[in-house]
Amino acid sequence: MSAIGAAPADIPFWSTHNQPKGVEYRSSDSSKVLDSTKLTRVASTVFLFACISGIFTFTARLPSLETFLGTETAHSYPSDGGPEQGASPFSSTFSALISQDMALSSISVAGRKMTPSEDIMAALGPVEGVPLLELDPVALKDRLEALPWVSLARVERRFPDRLHLSLSERTPMALWFHKGQFHVVDTEGKTVSVDVTDLAPSLPYVVGEGAPEATAGLLDLLEAAPALRERVVAATRVGERRWTLHLDTLDDGRGIQVLLPETDPAGAVARLLELDARSSLLARDVSSIDMRLSDRIVVRPRSALKKDEGTGVAPAGRAPFAPDRQPGARKSGQDA
Repeated sequence: MSAIGAAPADIPFWSTHNQPKGVEYRSSDSSKVLDSTKLTRVASTVFLFACISGIFTFTARLPSLETFLGTETAHSYPSDGGPEQGASPFSSTFSALISQDMALSSISVAGRKMTPSEDIMAALGPVEGVPLLELDPVALKDRLEALPWVSLARVERRFPDRLHLSLSERTPMALWFHKGQFHVVDTEGKTVSVDVTDLAPSLPYVVGEGAPEATAGLLDLLEAAPALRERVVAATRVGERRWTLHLDTLDDGRGIQVLLPETDPAGAVARLLELDARSSLLARDVSSIDMRLSDRIVVRPRSALKKDEGTGVAPAGRAPFAPDRQPGARKSGQDA
């Protein structure tokens, strides 16, 4: 019988007995390093991220979860032994906690300039006191964007009790007179049907089919000619192809009409300003300056102007505005 001796050298062996924490242990047949401190840190980090992910997931699913819990029912059995269906005690408690701690009590709005506050509240509906988790931000966003001035809206639920609205409103660019009514034209060429009383003194007038879509180009054209821009009170879009400018006033006996060409209106404006600088054309007693032909300018003296008498209708191709209106002025209650 052979005696039991030391373990052969080729038999793998490792032991963690009496080893200080953090010491690396290496097997005799493997190069893997097992660091207990690093493993602990990795495990803690994974657990932390899992907790955070779970919190966010629970928060995102909370409305549907609450709805689900609210529809769950418990069965109780009265003394007669028959089943009686009632609300779950857990769901009732859950709803009560939400109602108390997360009920909407304030609304903040950013970006509002033109939209009346009462229109915003009407679009939101009766939301005061409603738990934030029961509000649908997407539905509220759609309601706000249906308002005339609002082009884009963002709705945020800010816990515990506040709703924050961020509005991007349309920028008024001109007033379009169409079928007896004024409509605001924004910088995208879209029309907004709102009360224009406060906007009339500060915005130019445009008229004619296709005018809203072409107004941005007209204003860019006039921006490059400030001396002419200051005298333009209205512009008529003719045949959806070209513009006729009305200078100084809309009165046939005092204003000047400038008929711009369909092509290269910027070049025509440059020629007009050059001619005015040489001969003070715009200071003369003329009723119209026709620049539709590239090789000539037709000037019509005011004495040749034929006025329509007793019809109450403006001459053809001309905006039907009140004749006594001055640039930038509008009488309250005046029929436009």
